Amino acid sequence: MSCAPGEELPPIVWSGEHLDFAPVVGGDELCAGTLPYMDRYLGLAGDAFDLSVGRTVYVLDPEGEVNPCDAYACTIGGTIYTRRTPHEHELIHAARAGTRFRFFEEGAAQAFGEDDELNAGRNFADGPLREGIEASADGSLADSWYPRAGHFFSYLHRYHGRDVTSALYEGAPRDATADEAIAALESATAMPFDELVADYESAERFCELSRWYRYPLFPCDAPEALRPRCDGEEAIPIEISLGCDAATAIGPREGEVFGYVAIDIPAEGYYRVEGAPSEVGHRGSVEFKECALGCASHYSGRSYRDLDAEIWLRAGRYSLRFTRKVDATELSTMSVTIVGGDCR
Repeated sequence: MSCAPGEELPPIVWSGEHLDFAPVVGGDELCAGTLPYMDRYLGLAGDAFDLSVGRTVYVLDPEGEVNPCDAYACTIGGTIYTRRTPHEHELIHAARAGTRFRFFEEGAAQAFGEDDELNAGRNFADGPLREGIEASADGSLADSWYPRAGHFFSYLHRYHGRDVTSALYEGAPRDATADEAIAALESATAMPFDELVADYESAERFCELSRWYRYPLFPCDAPEALRPRCDGEEAIPIEISLGCDAATAIGPREGEVFGYVAIDIPAEGYYRVEGAPSEVGHRGSVEFKECALGCASHYSGRSYRDLDAEIWLRAGRYSLRFTRKVDATELSTMSVTIVGGDCR
């Protein structure tokens, strides 16, 4: 079954505050936390960009039949068409209404939505920024430019602020020419383009993987996801349930079930991370991602088996992403203890 604009969509089987879920028959049964997570992500995206989020219909087609945009996924109007759940990249497009200049919009979706590397093995474009902007002047953008677009948007939002990216949202429509998009950049940042490029290139190194530069809206901006590290001066386990019936379990996606918590690190330094012993620890992982944009933000990923180690962390809030293979049910409960700083 495929849907084209104007055709009847599959039945809606679940609704949240922002999201209506309409799956095509087939595919894996979703874990209990998946749909509430996507609904929450839309709301957090609206807050991050200071936009009013309308209702979004999420059409899941796991068989990958032809969709209206003849692509792996797309967002048209208020409807997402995709083969995967969750698909944070498309949720960002839906929250932003996805109708602005393509280089900036794909950049926003990479910087705030690309939870995993859908095309991690692709070649990436490493040309000048102007070349990337020119590449989307016809309303499309080759996948190879997505990493650069995401990295540049993360720079704009981190170093120039939401007011600038909001002005860019208003000033650069989808059908803008490259010169018009550059003029919108200059107006939003109050910097000549060449000066802006020089500042961008000197601010931090380029990295092509979004997991290194992205901002995880959930759990970073979700107060309900924050967990304590300490009970008084004693470090305590930070635990999450990844049994598929748990409210914290997301997926399955690409053969994995995962979930998030947030923690606060009080001071820069080395912290000892200790995991619960498991004979199948090699089938799970934990990723630490600083709640900040850019390649200069801290990222560390480790096998669950190799968690008994010291890692260096900056002060601030972090996302912890726990992941297990779908059939590694022994890891349905995962935990870490983080010793150092304010507790031992």
